[in-house]
Amino acid sequence: MKSNTVSFFAIGVAVFLIVLSLTRPYWYLLRKRVLKTETDVAIHKGDCTYSGPGVAMPAHFQLMGIDVSHHQGLIDWKKVKSSYIKARPLSFVFVRATYGRWKNDKYFTYNWKATRQVGILRGAYHYYLPNQSAKAQADKFIGRVCGPDGKYQGDLPPVLDIEESPPGTNISEFHQGIQIWLDEVENKTGLRPIIYSGAKFYKVRLYPAFKKYPLWVAHYKAASPSIPSTQTWDLWQFTDKARINGICGPVDLNVSADVPAFFPQSLVGQPLVLN
Repeated sequence: MKSNTVSFFAIGVAVFLIVLSLTRPYWYLLRKRVLKTETDVAIHKGDCTYSGPGVAMPAHFQLMGIDVSHHQGLIDWKKVKSSYIKARPLSFVFVRATYGRWKNDKYFTYNWKATRQVGILRGAYHYYLPNQSAKAQADKFIGRVCGPDGKYQGDLPPVLDIEESPPGTNISEFHQGIQIWLDEVENKTGLRPIIYSGAKFYKVRLYPAFKKYPLWVAHYKAASPSIPSTQTWDLWQFTDKARINGICGPVDLNVSADVPAFFPQSLVGQPLVLN
């Protein structure tokens, strides 16, 4: 009888562990444990080292950087920091912090800590959902990127990523929500946010209402960003297929024609212009 009890207990424990291993809580706790380890742990299934970026680079640029989210998985930031393209290092990174009203990017904590550890200029961005409360989205973002002292912890201004508007959305209401987010974040951080958007979406849905904000524009397979002639751009995301050492898969690559005013000049140095 005792032997049967032990056997049933052992079987019960085994079944419990199998079920637990297949559930989200287990993997969530495992991931949290991984994210608390040092940045030099073996976090990749491959070497993730490339002979080049795998994309054609713009002819002229002053700074070069990447932006990442959970789509890039766990990143070896030490390798990223030591990566060079055309003998030029990466100057900055933007890390996704939040998505809409409720979601955190699952690798933000790791990326935010690791980029600080390796000493690369960093900023945080929020993916905006226009059908959700702009105020709640701003509060969510602020809660992730500001420290216990309430101060923004990035080196570069916060970014609002705007890529969609629901069909039939009233344009004035759409802009009003965006402005609420921008004002809330600027008041809290003391920094004017950057607006990120695709070239076409920006021209059709955002210009000229947000002309005063720094612009980070995405436009692929183009010689330069196609935006209204009266609008200037600060950062250009020219590809989403770059290969960077330490990142196992494609990543967005961005350049600037000049050093944007919002960059801390003393930390950027004097990059050379490539011809």
